[in-house]
Amino acid sequence: MILSSPGFKKYFSNVSWLAFERFFRLGLGLFVSVWVARYLGPEAFGEINFAVSLVGLVAAFSSLGLDNVVVKKLIKNTDDVNQIMGTTFVLKLLGAVASFIFIGALLQLPQINADENIVYILAAMAFFQASNNIDFFFQAIAQNKYVVLVKLIQASFVAISRIVLIYMNADLIWFAWVYLLDALLLALGLFFVYQKYSLFSLSGWQWKQSLAVTLLKSSWPLIMSALVVSVYMKIDQVMLQYYYGLYAVGNYAAASRLSEIPYIIPIVITTALFPAIINAKTISSELYENRMKNLYSMMFVLAMLVILPITLLSDWIILLLYGEAFEES
Repeated sequence: MILSSPGFKKYFSNVSWLAFERFFRLGLGLFVSVWVARYLGPEAFGEINFAVSLVGLVAAFSSLGLDNVVVKKLIKNTDDVNQIMGTTFVLKLLGAVASFIFIGALLQLPQINADENIVYILAAMAFFQASNNIDFFFQAIAQNKYVVLVKLIQASFVAISRIVLIYMNADLIWFAWVYLLDALLLALGLFFVYQKYSLFSLSGWQWKQSLAVTLLKSSWPLIMSALVVSVYMKIDQVMLQYYYGLYAVGNYAAASRLSEIPYIIPIVITTALFPAIINAKTISSELYENRMKNLYSMMFVLAMLVILPITLLSDWIILLLYGEAFEES
């Protein structure tokens, strides 16, 4: 039976680790985010979220659309791991440089009213996020538990840091520094688990120009797609700041934070099952199509189970979590 097959157990274990990590971070993150929002108030909360949205607009440049491309490469080319890892890391660093420059250009626009120090601190996260090629590596071999452990420790430490800032009555910019600390801790943790728990080492990473060209040829449509998605997801808060100010952004950010929580469900499932779907394609088209149909059917049912209660209970949820200051949310 499929439930007792080694392949099923492997991917089910992978899904379980990812689900536990995401929901742990989700619960802890929501609790701390609500606490931070109550502490900062709508306007200051709007200012930090506006900066996050501004940085998010150019996130596609730092990721270069490489995520799924690299996972596929690692699955199909197990003998070229060092070249894939090294080349991807350098490309992501170059993408971080491009995104940082683009952020600087955006800040020169008269329509953008943001604290430049906060924006630049958040933009610097892209340099540390180049290490997420290690996350792709463990996804490709369906061994996410090591990355999960790193993320659990990282999330706990960052949550404690934010709570300490609240008790210290810290200024807004310190909350921006915690975002950067978040990215730094994740990078250090990923380097550690790769060095300790993989069959490869960081010193073995190699840059290969021809591979870089191949990766970029495969990923450029995804770069455009990611850029459009980034604009679609983040432009709302930028427009709100321009037309209505940071107070409106704060109220909107509180509501959007809650409405985005269910997104984590399809992310967990598709991330964990992506290697299985790629492998199915190599076995037979029929198996691949069956797995895709099952995936989409499951997504639809889960979506309906989430949408209805959130829609019906939205007013009560906002007042319970954020209080009357965020009633407009």
